[in-house]
Amino acid sequence: KDKFMIDQYIMKGGKVVWLIDPVQVSLDSLSKGHLTFAFPRDLNLQDQLFNYGARINYELLQDVKCARLRVNTAPPGSPPQFTLHPWYYSPLLVPDDNHPLSRNINSVFTEFVSSLDTVSVDNVRKSLILTTSPYARGVKSPSAVSLRNIDNPPSRELFNRQFIPVGVLLEGSFRSVFKNRMPEAVGLSRRPVIGESSDTKMVVIADGGIIINQVDYSVSPPRVAKLGYDRVSGKTFGNKDFLLNVVHYLSDDRGIMQLRSRTQKIRLLDKVRLREGKMRWQLLNVLAPLVLVAVWGVIYSLLRRYYNRR
Repeated sequence: KDKFMIDQYIMKGGKVVWLIDPVQVSLDSLSKGHLTFAFPRDLNLQDQLFNYGARINYELLQDVKCARLRVNTAPPGSPPQFTLHPWYYSPLLVPDDNHPLSRNINSVFTEFVSSLDTVSVDNVRKSLILTTSPYARGVKSPSAVSLRNIDNPPSRELFNRQFIPVGVLLEGSFRSVFKNRMPEAVGLSRRPVIGESSDTKMVVIADGGIIINQVDYSVSPPRVAKLGYDRVSGKTFGNKDFLLNVVHYLSDDRGIMQLRSRTQKIRLLDKVRLREGKMRWQLLNVLAPLVLVAVWGVIYSLLRRYYNRR
């Protein structure tokens, strides 16, 4: 029933933000036992999203561009000794700078994120708005997630997938997943089914944690951190700005979007050409004025002699 209501809401022109975790990971088990397992989570939405133009993949992404994790590396029985290690399961996603929705936004903090693919659908435009870095890879689920081998990370050659899609913007006319299906067949009373929507848009992101604030339970009362705040590094990433842009774009707030996407291009010097042509420009700046002065002196001397003879 919920699936039908969401579908018909979209058919009536409604906008939707899909924040989906297709892989389930128990953080409690990971923090207590240093080992947990990632299992596929069937949300019964694959056919619906596929019909709209996106497919969520049951895998966890690892990225060289990632947050860091503080891990106790002291031997058993010794005082705790915490060191920072790259946590490849926490990619810092890259907003696409070619679209106003994701332009000029800092990296987005995530953890246990999955990937998605776009599907060819008539009358639907697709724009990637969130990807990994050029050095990433996917780990199919089910799989083990362990902190024990954090000192022995995977070989860098394994991170050979570039800009894996995580978020996509879909715009256009969508076809209902319940088209040509009787409502009674899905347990609903007989009601008219809208088969195709007017022009509308939606955003699909293969991570539900992008909108979750971190909470510090070591203090009383528990302290809620800013959205996108990383307690380990002390940095605040672009989660809030990204989600605000999504909301403004879907609500057709063009004025705010134009302000947010305004760019100022800085014309930087080409450092490579500058380094290679350093001697040439130095000689030109030093010798050219001397040559010009000498030429002018010769011309002035010749003119003076000419007028003196007359």
